[in-house]
Amino acid sequence: MLMLPPRGKKLKIATKEGLQPKVKVETTKMVPTRASEEQLIYSGILNLGRKIGLSVTIVAFLLYVAGIVKPKVPFEDLPRYWGLSSSEFVKAAGLKPGWAWVGMYGYGDMLTYFGIAILALVSVICYLAIIPSLLRKKDFIFASIALLEVIVLVLAASGIINTGG
Repeated sequence: MLMLPPRGKKLKIATKEGLQPKVKVETTKMVPTRASEEQLIYSGILNLGRKIGLSVTIVAFLLYVAGIVKPKVPFEDLPRYWGLSSSEFVKAAGLKPGWAWVGMYGYGDMLTYFGIAILALVSVICYLAIIPSLLRKKDFIFASIALLEVIVLVLAASGIINTGG
């Protein structure tokens, strides 16, 4: 176990000549920090959303794999699609791009998207939840940043902000 001298005291190192001051070691007292109100709100919602989203994804996948809910794309057809890009897969499987999966909730392979959508939506909910606390504290800069995050995430999810192929 390493023992350090009290703050401001010199550390003495034993040498052949005896105890000589060689190194001065500064120590600092560890001060526990507390999470802010916004951090607690955000983390609480994030934790709950993670549990819900993951649970929905797992249950949907189990329903799909067990064959309890009929898939849109049959298992036996999947090997035909493995080498395709996502846009080629959507065309070949007869699916519609974008948010069309929302209307296909009756199919087992489409149910997993709901869990993934919940996980993606949690950040938006977290940001929306901390904005009132930030405004109460008159922290307008962080409230504006949180609002801009919500706007960007919603626009990206809607397909209005479209990048890539």
